[in-house]
Amino acid sequence: MKPYLIIKLDKKVPLIPLPYWGEVIKGHVEAPSRFLAAIDKLFQQHQLGIKATREYELLGDRYEFLEGLERTYRLILTQNKTIPEALLTQLFYLEEVDGVEKGEVSLLAFPNIEKKTLEKSTKEDWGVRKAHQQFTKGSPAITIAVLDSGVDLDHPELQEALLPGRDFVNIIRGEGRFIGDYLGIDDNPDDEYVGHGTHVSGIIAAKGIQMDVGVAPLCKILPVRVLGSMKSSHGGAVGAGLVHNIDQGIKWAVDQGADIINMSLGILKKGASDPHQRMISYALQKGVTIIAASGNDGSSKLHYPAALRGCMAIGAMNSKGKVAHFSNHGKVTLIAPGVDIYSSYLNGAYSVSSGTSQATPFVSGVAALLKSYAYEKLGKFTKENLKTKRKLSRLIENILVETALPLQGKTKGKHKKSGYGIVQPYEALKKFQQKFNLN
Repeated sequence: MKPYLIIKLDKKVPLIPLPYWGEVIKGHVEAPSRFLAAIDKLFQQHQLGIKATREYELLGDRYEFLEGLERTYRLILTQNKTIPEALLTQLFYLEEVDGVEKGEVSLLAFPNIEKKTLEKSTKEDWGVRKAHQQFTKGSPAITIAVLDSGVDLDHPELQEALLPGRDFVNIIRGEGRFIGDYLGIDDNPDDEYVGHGTHVSGIIAAKGIQMDVGVAPLCKILPVRVLGSMKSSHGGAVGAGLVHNIDQGIKWAVDQGADIINMSLGILKKGASDPHQRMISYALQKGVTIIAASGNDGSSKLHYPAALRGCMAIGAMNSKGKVAHFSNHGKVTLIAPGVDIYSSYLNGAYSVSSGTSQATPFVSGVAALLKSYAYEKLGKFTKENLKTKRKLSRLIENILVETALPLQGKTKGKHKKSGYGIVQPYEALKKFQQKFNLN
């Protein structure tokens, strides 16, 4: 894709019927070269041609309207030119414009992944097996969307868990240094070169063929590829994605019926607005639980979306029950195992990796067990009634917090580096059972 701008028009401006940009870049439809007279005039002044498109695929419901998604457009340049800052400023001050952003690639460092054989269980000491034995292993009715580098679609550990997904990686041309697929939108979210999304997915839903069974092995994984792979200047690879296309992945996952979204990724805030704010708000309105990594800098830097209100921010702990040295503490809700975690990898293999990226799917899996147990015991309305879905998501988050185990020497309550403590799957399910008098 060529450089582009995202423009949100003021409510007073009539909606402009335009094709969705994803269909335009596939060549399925043509986009007009005109948009709005005042905006067209500025682009002409800067000698820039555009293709005017709609930013989101719309369902036409009130929650899209509340977030202004129907008023959001993507103006794609017809040439590979740099968008002048002066143009951004001029657009910002137009009375027809409510907001304007430039499409930029954000880099996310992947944790090191090392191929190893399994030496010991990573979950035996924190209640997953007990939760499986006495409550549930999950339900196929519950879906966890994994927004990441894709998934090894042929991995034996994940064959029964995977749903048809989508690839939203469509990096601005000219960025260079990318490995594998980085252009176009399609229905093939394969993790060809990175393994990060495959590792995360195994932690959630692995069958347990040559590794521990996943935290929620009977739940479904919706793979959403939002991160491409880019060669690092220090060797290896880093994740790279456009913030707006990650937003596309969030909305698509929500619209596909995801119950939980796992985001083992995060970016730092650059401008005045918080990254992913509108899409996270949209997801929460739809009763979706958002669980995101706090970051691996070992600092107090805020990573988004974890820093956003309504997101559960997950830190990592080591095998001794202490906060991992790399785990960020800008915002932490809970911590979970995140050091030397053994899981699925590329080409049907297995590997060990460490990071808040690995801790996050542990918590997503526990949330999926709770939603599964609610579905099994309380019925379909826990998924089909939107008001109930929102209430259930808030209740589950509260239960995870209330049942968290404080670190040794810490009192009950929230602490800067460890949040409310270590996630406790068995205790959380037991608390849910007691709350509704379920047997």
